[in-house]
Amino acid sequence: MKLHVIALFAGALLFTGCSSDNDDNATPSGGGGGGGGTGGTTQLTPTTPCSVQMTVNGTAVSVTADFVAYECGTSSGGEASAKEYGGSVVDINNDNDVVRLKFGRFSTGQSVGLPTDSAFLSFFHTGTWPYGDAMAFNVATVSTSEFLGSNYLTYSTAYGDQTGSTFEITQMLPVTSQFFGTSLVVRATFNCKLYSEGGTLIKTITNGTAVVHLGNI
Repeated sequence: MKLHVIALFAGALLFTGCSSDNDDNATPSGGGGGGGGTGGTTQLTPTTPCSVQMTVNGTAVSVTADFVAYECGTSSGGEASAKEYGGSVVDINNDNDVVRLKFGRFSTGQSVGLPTDSAFLSFFHTGTWPYGDAMAFNVATVSTSEFLGSNYLTYSTAYGDQTGSTFEITQMLPVTSQFFGTSLVVRATFNCKLYSEGGTLIKTITNGTAVVHLGNI
């Protein structure tokens, strides 16, 4: 399941019932710094927008979701017994992922339906994560997409060797809404190589820091 969540997360944030004073006092899990960029020192709040700052093949990229040109995306995959979750910063006009972070798979212990909110939240942890392919358990992947000529290309850490690459969740903040259930705001840092499928094209990512929203969907 893949959603562009201009409505989903905008609505979730709208109905959190948190004032700006409460937002300032929100206590995220984990600290700053780590495997990629600086990790950020600003505390996450329920209204922290999705964003990414990174250097791609030597070129700086900095995007913050404004729900005009860029928005937050969330996704889930797998089956009831083994779920995976993703969050992204989406270029609305070109329908491309500026960056997508994906986590999974996770054993849910269930044969039908969604995990409980507590089980969903327990899947995630601050600290370092290994990279892995789409079918591996308890790994992270970083990807981006673009049009090259008439071809739609996805570049992913899952398509090639990640020796020397790093990924770390530096902060997490659960957000609960009566309308949209439980979601998670995550800040992560990363250095890695993204390969086109088949490995013929490579993007080198350095000093990456991203905030994405993950949903129990």
